[in-house]
Formats: sequence, C-alpha cells, structure tokens
Amino acid sequence: MIYQLSPISRKWVGLLFIIIISCFLFTGCARNKVIIREVQSNFSYHQSQENILNSRELSYFSWQVIRKYGVKKIFKKDPSEAIETLDGRVCSDHDRDIIFTLAEMSFYTGKKLETKNPSQAFDYYIGTVRYAYFYLFDTTYGELPNQYDPRFRLACDLYNHGLAKCFKYSNLRTLFNDQLQVSLADRKMNIKIERYGFLWGGEDFGHFRLASDFKLKGIDNPYQTFGLGVPLIAESTTGYSDQGVRRYYPPNPSFPVTAFLRVRGSICDPNSPDENMVMELYDPLRLTKTQVNGIEVPLESDLSTPLGYYLNRGKEIDRLSLVGFFHIDRVQNISGLYMLQPYQRGKIPVVMVHGLLSTPAAWLQVFNELRGDPAIRDKYQFFFYLYPTGYPFIYSASELRESLIQARNTFDPYGTDTAFDQMVLIGHSMGGLMAKLMVQESGNHVWDSISPKPVSDIQADEEALQLINKVYFFKPMPFVKRVVFIATPHRGSSFTENPIGRFAATLVKLPTDVVQAYSALLLQNPDLLGPRPPRKLPNSVDALSPNNKEIKALDKIPISQSVKYHSIIGNVKDNEPWNWTDGYVPYSSAHIEGAESEIIIPVDHRCLKNPLVIMEIKRILKEHARLNQDLFGVQESSQWMPVTTNRN
Repeated sequence: MIYQLSPISRKWVGLLFIIIISCFLFTGCARNKVIIREVQSNFSYHQSQENILNSRELSYFSWQVIRKYGVKKIFKKDPSEAIETLDGRVCSDHDRDIIFTLAEMSFYTGKKLETKNPSQAFDYYIGTVRYAYFYLFDTTYGELPNQYDPRFRLACDLYNHGLAKCFKYSNLRTLFNDQLQVSLADRKMNIKIERYGFLWGGEDFGHFRLASDFKLKGIDNPYQTFGLGVPLIAESTTGYSDQGVRRYYPPNPSFPVTAFLRVRGSICDPNSPDENMVMELYDPLRLTKTQVNGIEVPLESDLSTPLGYYLNRGKEIDRLSLVGFFHIDRVQNISGLYMLQPYQRGKIPVVMVHGLLSTPAAWLQVFNELRGDPAIRDKYQFFFYLYPTGYPFIYSASELRESLIQARNTFDPYGTDTAFDQMVLIGHSMGGLMAKLMVQESGNHVWDSISPKPVSDIQADEEALQLINKVYFFKPMPFVKRVVFIATPHRGSSFTENPIGRFAATLVKLPTDVVQAYSALLLQNPDLLGPRPPRKLPNSVDALSPNNKEIKALDKIPISQSVKYHSIIGNVKDNEPWNWTDGYVPYSSAHIEGAESEIIIPVDHRCLKNPLVIMEIKRILKEHARLNQDLFGVQESSQWMPVTTNRN
C-alpha cells in the first residue's frame, strides 16, 4: 500500500527538508561565498592609505595580522591585552609583520588613553617608537622591509608621530634628566639622554617645544629636511656659560634640535641590557644623518620654525628700529655684534649690517635662506650688527670697527683661525656705507673735509681727542676680504633733502652728553669747523645728504685692493640708466666703480626679502667659498658625527 501525503503534509515535509539541509550547510564544512564588485579606480589606493594617523582605524595591513592571529575580539574589547598577546608571538613566530602591527596598535591605544590616562598614553607612545624602530632596523628578522612597501613608510611616520607624542606629554615625566624609566608591555625600560654635535653646553638647554606645534608666518620658505626624528625648539635660559662670549648672544636664545630615539639590541634578545633606549639630541645645523646597524639614516629637521619662534618671543626688537632712530641713548647700551649660534672655528664669518630705521630683523629672510642652504651653512657663520641709526654713519662705523676687533680678540685671540681672515660684510643702505668704511684708509681726507685745523692743534680733553681719532682716522680691517653693497647711497640720497627727510631729521634725539661734548668742543675751538660751523650736531639723516662733506670725501677714497666688492642695486623706473632709482637711492649714487659684479633688480629700496637679491647674495658667497676651498675639510653636516657636546 502506497501512503500518500496530503498537500498540506507535503508542504510541511518540504519545509522540514529545507531546514535540515540548511542545518547541514551551516554546521558542516564551511562553504565560502566570494563576491566581487567593480569600484572606482582610486578605491584601492585610498584603502591602502588609511591608517591610525589619518583616521580612527588601523590600516588594513594591521587588520590582516589581527585576523590572522585571532585577536580581533580581544582587540575590540581590550587593545592593551591584544598588544600583550601579539607581543608574546613576535619571537616564537618570527614574523616582522607582527612588529609593524604592534607599532600601530600601540599608537591607537595611546590615542585612546590621552584624555583619561595621559601618563599611560606616554608609555604606549614609547612602545610605538620602539616597535617601529625594530620593524625598520632589526636585522635578526632577516631581510629588512622593502622601502617601497607602504608599511615601511607608515612605520617611519609612526616612529616620528609616536616620538612627537612622547615630547608632547613629557611634562608628566622627567624626560630631560640623565635617565627616564617607562613601563612597556613586556618590561621596564630606562632611557638615557645624550647630545651630539652641539656647540651649546648642557647648561644652555632649557625647555623644549615641538616645532610642529607652531605655524610659521613671515618666512617665505621654511627649511626642513625629512627622515626620522622629531624637530624641536630648545629654549635656552642662560644664553652661554662663558661670560666673555655671552655678550654676543641675545637674551634667552632658541635653537633647533632633532630628537632621535635609539633602541639597542634586538626585540627578541633576552640578553639586551636594561638601558637599551637612548634619546639622542642632534644639532641639525651640523648633523643631518645618523647610523643604525650600518644603515645611514637621514634625520628630520626644521631650521626655520625655531628662528621664527625666537623672533616672535623677542617682539621688542621690532620697536628698536624707531627707538634707535629717535632715542639713541635707549639702544646704544645694547649695540654690537650678535649671533644665534655659537662661534665655530673654520667657518667664514658673514656680518650683516642693517640700514636707517631698521634692526637685524630686516635680515630674517636672507638669514633663513642662507642658513637653509647646506652649501653655505657648512662654510659660513653669521653675525648681525645692531646699532642706533640716529647717529651719523661715520660714527656708527667706528663702533662697528671696534666690535669687529673685539670679536677677533674674543674668538681668535692668536689669529690662528684662517677662516676669520676671509670675513664677508653685507650692508644694506646706510649699513653699506658703514661696511665700506671697514675697507678704506682715511688718511687725512675725511678730517680735512670738515675742518681746516689739524687734530694736533685742537684744544680738548683726552677723551674727546680719542673720539676724533677713532671716528675720522682709520685703516682697512685686514680680515675683511669681501663686501656686498645693497642699495647703498655711496654719494648720498636726495631724499634727505626733501621736506619729509628734513622733518625726520628734526625728530632725532641725540644723547645729551654727546650734544654737550660737541658744544664744549666748539666753544674751546671756535675755528674747528670753519667760519660757518653747523648749528647743531649732524645726525644720520644729515650725514646721508648728497651735500655732506664727509660722504663726498669718502666717495673719493678707494677701497683696499685686497678686497673684492659687489653691488646689488634696485630700480623701480623703466627709463634710461641715469634716471634709475629704488625710490630712495638713485643709480648714480648706488653705482661704484671697480665692483666685481653689479646687478640691477626691479625692486624698491626695501629689497631684502626679494628672492633675486637673496639669490645674488648666495651666488657671491658660494663664489667666495670656492676661492677659499682650501679652508674647508670634511663638512660635519654631511656625516654622522658620534661625538658628545663640545665647544670646539
């Protein structure tokens, strides 16, 4: 007998059959279902670029490892436990990919802890740096990673960002003592602090700030190099320990530093010393590379932000341009040569002299460009001359002359630094006239132009006679070998004769003691300045007049034959050469015979930011260095220099 199911029964039996088959499918051997869909061409690129540094998620490279080792659920619940689990597999599985994943996971965990537990976040960021370092350099894992692999580039970024985070949270720990202990997943680590290549002493290091925490404005071309390490700004609280040298540094200078965390040993070496991490601080102006396991590693640096940081901190320097013109006595006590880096034997000094109504800050763009060029930075060091611009330039030049002699006696008292003997002066506007007086011999020409009376016949005290001799009788500085004149009025400027110029001259307030000394000198010597002496002591505006007797006399005195000189001249008028002018100084005054080179640039008198002007200065300095190449040995900034702090 054949048993037949009713339609309703057959329906239920069929449904039961489907359920049974489904159970077999889901409980038996897995059946993979592959789905592929077409996407936009840049999808894969964007997917490979997403990581913990530019999103909230790990890279898909790390997710591959997390899934491979079955710690996905653990990671979602407790990232720190997942890190410990994977860290325990590193040595047993000998898988470099795990180390990369640990670096990214550590950064992820550090970000999560920043708010609620910054101290613990600091430790995970140290872990990020450590894992990234081993991924990049640990040779016990065989061949080092492919530098074209996105993971290699991301590991470099994790190293740098992790180290930057360490400095950001370093106020929670005593990072700048000799050692720092941090807790990691598998052990405690001691970090030693070492300095390399600095001419600054250890006592000159104060607080540190991340260069990346500041946005730089006012400098057209910030100079950076790229590699491993974190650019820092070091704020000095002392300036320099040597009292004789300290006067050449502005108060509380700041300078660039690159921090590099070195990890000794191997990640799987059980015999690694306890002190296996070293925080190395490098002077990026002298050292641009380091070495790890025989591999040359470029160091990341930022040379411009520390410069801008210092100038922004010392905002009072902007006011000196007006104060030094209208109130000379307030600036004369701080006049002199200044440096932003310690003196270095073997490098040629370049002295920059600003013009009327200005300060050394006028050289900011020039200095940034020169220091940013390794070919110049390796061979030159830079001084800036600050002076009150209300004084006549011939007096200010005598002060500059004394400052240069004093610098020689301070930095090279025995005259053995041959690089000092190749000094270059760069003067803008009135500063160019002062620079010219450093390479001229006055004889009696300048004094005779203003007085019919020999100095030997003057009735005055010894101090007044010494001042007259200092200002009006001079010889070329033997160590100055090249001068660059920028918009320099060798024959004066007619601007000083117009109503605005004359009004400005009336506002200059010369020091009372100087005015009184001048009056006393004329009282004792009524015929000193001829039958019609000036009614008042001339100031800087008066001295720049085309009719000034001193400027006429100086124009006739030749520059020393041992000195090469160059002219950079601005012109804002499209006409015949005899009508060219930069708005203040005509070509007829800026031109000087015998120059090694003369370049006319379409720019006004305020030309020190102009890239063509800066390019010409660079060209001149490189030519000067080429002619003196015997002075230079192996350049420190092109190699790793494993030496500690020194002042040599």
